[in-house]
Amino acid sequence: MISFKTYTIALLIIIGLFFIPLLVLDLKLDSLTGDLTRIGKFSENEYGWRMKSFQLAEETELKGDIKQYYDVIILGDSFSHNPSSWVTILSQSTSLKVGLFEVNDYLDVFDFIKRLKHNKNLPRIFIYQSVERKLKERLKKYNECPLKKSYYSNNLSAIEYSTNDIEVIPYFLNRRIRIDDLGYTLKYVQANLLAEHGQVNQFKLKNASLFSNLKSDNILVFSGDLETLNWTNKDWVKIKCNALQVQNYINETTLTDFVFLVAPDKTTVYKKYIDKNNISGSHLEVLSLDIMLNFIRLDDFLIKKIEQGEVDIYWPNDTHWSYRGHQLVAENVIRYLTNKKLIKKAN
Repeated sequence: MISFKTYTIALLIIIGLFFIPLLVLDLKLDSLTGDLTRIGKFSENEYGWRMKSFQLAEETELKGDIKQYYDVIILGDSFSHNPSSWVTILSQSTSLKVGLFEVNDYLDVFDFIKRLKHNKNLPRIFIYQSVERKLKERLKKYNECPLKKSYYSNNLSAIEYSTNDIEVIPYFLNRRIRIDDLGYTLKYVQANLLAEHGQVNQFKLKNASLFSNLKSDNILVFSGDLETLNWTNKDWVKIKCNALQVQNYINETTLTDFVFLVAPDKTTVYKKYIDKNNISGSHLEVLSLDIMLNFIRLDDFLIKKIEQGEVDIYWPNDTHWSYRGHQLVAENVIRYLTNKKLIKKAN
């Protein structure tokens, strides 16, 4: 019969052989910061960005109150709700009074506008922002386009704004040694042994200079981005029709102008660099071809910036834009609103 002492020593040896290597690996792995590395059980060491980045020095509270008046109301998703997002950059650099609302709290955009009308606090500008992969889900109420389409209100004056310098500070990836998530480390080992990363896909890139991470010849994308491959032209037309219905509903007040902003999927912006055919089913041109829809098209804009040499417009470890990406989008939005005479720089 095995003695208790022998049994205990054997058990400790077995535990040590398993636990110690796991602990060493955990200490070597950088702390999680990206949603794709977290969901897909990838290593931040390989996919965490490496180049210098920034964040806003002052985090402005923009959470909207439906009973308050704002120059600009933005109903948006996670691409807008970030302390250093394009929304905050827009607010700080122009001093426009901005109210930010979470789209998941108001899944029916028509009901949200109805509430604004009821409270008689309609803004001068209403921006509806959505990530591309959610368009079909969020804009599905109507099957037909409105018979009569409204455009910008001609009787409204542009909001004057002053240009302000905004202060930024360095934003560093957290690489502190820690013993805090052995559970994640175990999942990381399992995912890599089985080559099973759930809702995250890893693809080869034809160009290794698009991102600053160590494994820059690969790209991580959320599997939801691939769903647009199954969308038909009818689906895209329905999205456009619903956006026009929203525009009509808000513009009929004659007090507010509607602007539609789509955050393109990562696959849409980087598709020409991904070494795989049929990676994106994006057809945002369906929205931009209707001149009556007040639509800020970001995909072409961001693609051009990448062609000009911009690195890490999207985080390599995440589905979202980096600070540089948000900065470029904010500048584009300000330029669009100015060109459409919805805002103007004060003399």
